Amino acid sequence: MQTTKQKHRTIVWRRILIVCLIFVPLISQAGIAAAATSPQQELVDTLTNVRNLLIALGTVVAAIGYVITAYMWMLSNGNPEQRYKARKYFTDVTFGIFLLFASSYLVQLAQSLVA
Repeated sequence: MQTTKQKHRTIVWRRILIVCLIFVPLISQAGIAAAATSPQQELVDTLTNVRNLLIALGTVVAAIGYVITAYMWMLSNGNPEQRYKARKYFTDVTFGIFLLFASSYLVQLAQSLVA
């Protein structure tokens, strides 16, 4: 017999799985490129699609990280150590998403300077 906490965790993980199963096909369909005119353009298009896919996956992972952090915060029951850990995870996820988008911007900047 599962406890209430275990049932709640199971429900949360099922919802996360459903969201991932919905968004992954949508992301992969968005990455299909039109016919390129040259091999160089094909390579650029492929790399752009890979970058966009990685950004989308990183965003999904960050969203899951925020959900887990929120649950950690709510389940801390006033325990300062647990709240500190949840706050640290929150800042780590926020810093990670900032790095994700900053690196994407820097790659686009480099591509525009080269092209």
